[in-house]
Amino acid sequence: MIPAGVGGSAPTSRIRAPRLRRCPRRALVHTDEYNVYARLPAWGYRHKTVCHERGEYARDEDGDGFCEVHVNTMEGCWSLLRSWLRPHQGIS
Repeated sequence: MIPAGVGGSAPTSRIRAPRLRRCPRRALVHTDEYNVYARLPAWGYRHKTVCHERGEYARDEDGDGFCEVHVNTMEGCWSLLRSWLRPHQGIS
């Protein structure tokens, strides 16, 4: 299950409280390098990043051909939702 919600701008308090409430401490969280996520280790989470600025969208850290670090799952989820909503012009 992927808990999701509408975010808008993302001050630290809005990242921590609603988005991480269902994640157990020590969970591994993958994000891009947006600076608000730098606090994740201090909050008790393991954290890996990809750097979109360098053109990195996934990384194979151990050389087995499988990209262990990526954020494509969540980005893909939103992409599919947008595509589904487009013909319906949103939900009322």
